Amino acid sequence: MKTKLISLLLIGALILSLSACWDSSDPGTTDPATNPTVNNDPGSTATATQTKAPETTPTKPPEPEYRLNTDLLSDLGLTYGQIRAKRGEISKTVQGDLNEKYAFKNMPGAYSFVRDEVRPAENSDVCKDIVDIPADEFFIGLSKEIEALDIEKIYGIKYLGSVHGYGMDGEFCYSHYTDGKKFIVTVVTTKTDGRITSNSTVIITDNIYQLKLNYGLSDKILVKYQFLTIGKEIEDVGIPKETTIKTLIEDLKSWREYITVKKDGVEVKEGLIEPGMTIEAAKKQKSRPTIFNVIPYID
Repeated sequence: MKTKLISLLLIGALILSLSACWDSSDPGTTDPATNPTVNNDPGSTATATQTKAPETTPTKPPEPEYRLNTDLLSDLGLTYGQIRAKRGEISKTVQGDLNEKYAFKNMPGAYSFVRDEVRPAENSDVCKDIVDIPADEFFIGLSKEIEALDIEKIYGIKYLGSVHGYGMDGEFCYSHYTDGKKFIVTVVTTKTDGRITSNSTVIITDNIYQLKLNYGLSDKILVKYQFLTIGKEIEDVGIPKETTIKTLIEDLKSWREYITVKKDGVEVKEGLIEPGMTIEAAKKQKSRPTIFNVIPYID
């Protein structure tokens, strides 16, 4: 009995041993977790290869928008009451060369009005100029130092040259004709030679108003010709192309009786008016004339 039991145990152990050998040699029972398949074909793409992230193109910062502050330009000609409603109450009074100017709460710069000697009336006194405007508030997009001449190319206003006198030595003058009504003079002050920065300041003037007030020029003349004043002096006049000397003299007769046109210092009585000529206008034959230069007309 004992011998039979031992025999049965040996037979069972032998069967288990043969079964284990058979399982390890069967290719159909390979465990992929312990025996991963290796792809040795160089022409095929391995499924384990990681996908590359798409390359991103760096975005460029947006180009600055270059434009004039037309909202500020529109303040010229508004009454004191209209500007107070638009810009808030007066924050301080600034003593100018000729009159007091007023700074308002919601706008940099100082405003002057028609009546110089008293506080402006609510509904009758209009704004004639604004001074001490930071350059980057008027020239939108100005963020770096630029050449004075570049203002014309960037902002589309006519460059007229540097200004000397009237408390504005070494400054630069530009003109802008807007709405067919106002000939705006823009003077940019700068401490650097021929360059404008965000630290420069701007003066804007209702030139049409100044010409009517100081010179008595009529609307008929001002609609046709572009007179430019610096301070209280007429400096230049833009005259449309193909205007004859005879036509100009006839047009200005209602303003000054004696009109003389000169080219290189010599009087010219016939032909077309050209940039570079000078015009002398006097009330009387021997009185001191107003002299101004002919400049290109700004379309």
